[in-house]
Amino acid sequence: MRVAEQTVAARELVLEQVTVMTNANLKSGLDLSFAPVPVSEAKLLLAQAENEVQGAAADLAAAMGIREPAAVRELLPEALRQRPELAARRLEREAAQRLLAAEGRLTQPTVTAVGAAGVTPLHVAGIEHSCYAAAGVVVNLNFLNGGMFSARRREAELRARAAEQRVQELENRVARDVTVAWLNVRTAAERRELTEQVWARSVQAFELAQACYELGLSSIVEVSQAQLARTAAALQQAAARYDYLAQRAALAFHRGPEFK
Repeated sequence: MRVAEQTVAARELVLEQVTVMTNANLKSGLDLSFAPVPVSEAKLLLAQAENEVQGAAADLAAAMGIREPAAVRELLPEALRQRPELAARRLEREAAQRLLAAEGRLTQPTVTAVGAAGVTPLHVAGIEHSCYAAAGVVVNLNFLNGGMFSARRREAELRARAAEQRVQELENRVARDVTVAWLNVRTAAERRELTEQVWARSVQAFELAQACYELGLSSIVEVSQAQLARTAAALQQAAARYDYLAQRAALAFHRGPEFK
């Protein structure tokens, strides 16, 4: 990025020099019409370099577990809410937490009441009543089972912790994807604007070169160079427009189904 900044500064200096020399009648208007084109191309390189630097910063943030870069803080809640794979991870985390709670309740003692009553039609003659009734209480100490329930609870706790980590990892990855997509859209928009400027200047340079050639003030080589520059600018402009639309579609995908 520093090299790109130096390139922009150097080409702007050349443009300024050509402008001064043209005003002093030391350079032709044709030279002045060509001079802004390299400046715009250098600005394209600078925009791309800045995007790569910020994209690398987003990768570093994801690796460090930083979820919300300031540049896209408004977009992240929508992406974290709408992404289907995140919804699936959250459901897995909820299931693991419920299993942990259920395993924890297994170690609690259980108390069971048992009762029975009835009539004995055939009974011993010495027994006065043929009706009977009985009741009892059973206390089950579940933790006296060799540590099986505690081991199961520990396993459920580790699974719940792993599910939580997977959710956080995916959220960090989604934040990184949204950040990079947003940076790409911004760079594509800047590139589209710069290519439109290059196109306008190349058309102006071609018209001026053609006019100078018709007046006998320049050669056919200069006309051919201006025509080639105009064609290259048109190709760059078309590519920049396509890239802008593609990057917008990518950002909509990373933000979730509702934004496609």
